[in-house]
Amino acid sequence: MMRAEAFTVLSWCFAPIGREEWEAATNAQTWTEFLTFLGSETDPSAQRDAALGHLAVPPTYEEKTRFAARHFTGGLPASALPVESLYVPSLAGQACGEYCREPALYMRDLAASLGLEIPAAFAAYPDHLSIELDMAAFLCAANSDYARDFAAQRFGWLADYAARLKSLNANASFYVAAIEVLQCVIDAWCKDR
Repeated sequence: MMRAEAFTVLSWCFAPIGREEWEAATNAQTWTEFLTFLGSETDPSAQRDAALGHLAVPPTYEEKTRFAARHFTGGLPASALPVESLYVPSLAGQACGEYCREPALYMRDLAASLGLEIPAAFAAYPDHLSIELDMAAFLCAANSDYARDFAAQRFGWLADYAARLKSLNANASFYVAAIEVLQCVIDAWCKDR
């Protein structure tokens, strides 16, 4: 498995995808390759090992859909949308929880400059984690150096997002682990610059 493919699988963890795609991504062979890649691309640490352990058994399609309905939907008390604009500080230094801020505008402009379209389902938040991961995957295939710069700049908000997931009164361990492993992959990759 290549980095671009791993970013795509991580994207699917947070995106509304169909049963066929999720089951193909989580079949035993593909998931084992995914976990092996993640382990090989990160520096060993207790956090990484614990996160990989939580990823060992992915949720079923039904479990993923139920979790998404409760937590990846805006406006609910237990919402934890993976949208960068909701977690980056405002000019006053506080996370303000508003959509369509600088990160969203940046992603919209970047996609347009590359001749890519943001899917209609994500038009209100082009800085959704799944879109950012798909962009990282696209850039990996096009220009690895630019992809690394993109990753170094775009994913600084993930620690705050992981904290939000941890605060839920729900079993979010799979999604927290996905974020933690993603952070480890990005840190190791960007350290090589």
